[in-house]
Amino acid sequence: MSEFGDISDKQFQDFAKRVGDEVKTKGMLKKATNRMNIVANYTFRNVVKMTPTKTGTLKRGWSRSDVRYVNDEIVVKISNDVNYASFVENGHRTVNGKNWVEGQFMAKKSLAMTEENKLNKTMHKELDGYLSKLLGG
Repeated sequence: MSEFGDISDKQFQDFAKRVGDEVKTKGMLKKATNRMNIVANYTFRNVVKMTPTKTGTLKRGWSRSDVRYVNDEIVVKISNDVNYASFVENGHRTVNGKNWVEGQFMAKKSLAMTEENKLNKTMHKELDGYLSKLLGG
């Protein structure tokens, strides 16, 4: 018996086929993309809901990128290009500079809600289970 145990040729061929089929169909990539879309949509909906509305411009300014793969990471960008968005998010001094307007922290709070609901952990657990099943048979 070797250090890693005995494996028959049939077992190895079955394993190689399973992994090969996975690579061909990009099953893991599809699962990860679908799950990341769920997490990103949840976060995006919450940040839009939490954005204060005066004219609606700031609320309409939110955008979300597609899921991308960058340096072996799954990335989704949620951003707001309205020129005053960072001031509403983080707070700012008034025009006369004497007072401070507290930030709304809608992006920060939305990310915290995503973490609190353990959506990221659920995604990792689901993908780990998928990989375990693939590798273990």
